[in-house]
Amino acid sequence: MKQKDDWIQTDGSSGTLQYGRKINDTSWQYREWVDVPYLPVSTLEDKLFNWEDGRWREDTIDLKDYTYEQIKDALSTYGYELLSIDPSVPYGIIFTQSGDEYQGRDAVQLACECIFELEIY
Repeated sequence: MKQKDDWIQTDGSSGTLQYGRKINDTSWQYREWVDVPYLPVSTLEDKLFNWEDGRWREDTIDLKDYTYEQIKDALSTYGYELLSIDPSVPYGIIFTQSGDEYQGRDAVQLACECIFELEIY
């Protein structure tokens, strides 16, 4: 497998094929396999073996590049409620969902992932 060691699976099952890696305190880089309709569907093993294939959609999301409203909208799409964000503080984001509070590294990763998945900004 050619997958780099610092990438972790960030979404769902092994069939989802979305991976991410931390870049710094406010940003994550993501990769997600995109099936092409006119090509045969590859197996999970083939997709991971072809880590450098152009069918991996990739983007780096830095929360500093987005407004409070954009982050709030992205999080709310997935049922989270943004409570506060302070980019001057490492991991300075707090949000909730169903009574659970997210903050710190996990909150940054989830917020970046929501923006990546939406592809709206």
